[in-house]
Amino acid sequence: QSEIVIPEKVNYSGVEYTVTEIGYHAFESCDALTSITIPNSVTSIGGSAFEGCTGLTGELVIPDNVTTIGENAFAEARHVETIIIPDSVTAIGKKIMGNVYTWNDEPKPQLKKLVIGNGVSEIGEEAFSGCSSLTTITLPDNLSYIGKNAFVGCSSFSSIIIPANVTFVGDQIFSDCTNLQSIILLGDNVSKNC
Repeated sequence: QSEIVIPEKVNYSGVEYTVTEIGYHAFESCDALTSITIPNSVTSIGGSAFEGCTGLTGELVIPDNVTTIGENAFAEARHVETIIIPDSVTAIGKKIMGNVYTWNDEPKPQLKKLVIGNGVSEIGEEAFSGCSSLTTITLPDNLSYIGKNAFVGCSSFSSIIIPANVTFVGDQIFSDCTNLQSIILLGDNVSKNC
């Protein structure tokens, strides 16, 4: 099936349940899946939920009530071009889109635009690594932690602003970002240099 609309409510044995979570590995490797509609009732997207869904395309909008996105949630969903993460999300797991390095022969993600909501305080390791088409990144003011290799191999964006609340950046977060010309640090409490 190419399009899936997850319902807000499901009926099981005569009892109605509200869908609040997309479980771990729920749609993993569904490579024929081209679009997914997630209901506003969902608060959590589990690790590897859409990993390997190479057919997903266009814009991926995370519903406003989601607070958690697990690691590898959209890894290898390489045809998604825009991700909009709402203010409700507090942390982005490791390798959410990434773990595809520029020196591998694997096809690279086509992610071009990334908007991260203001609720996010942590970006996990390798979260967007290998997203070599990414030209626009908006980091939230509340961000305090950027994991190692978070943007490694993102070779298309030329500038980035690190918000004032960031106190930790991991090793090599901008390694292999060959077009990066300007990094603006708004704060002075960063515990590691990038």
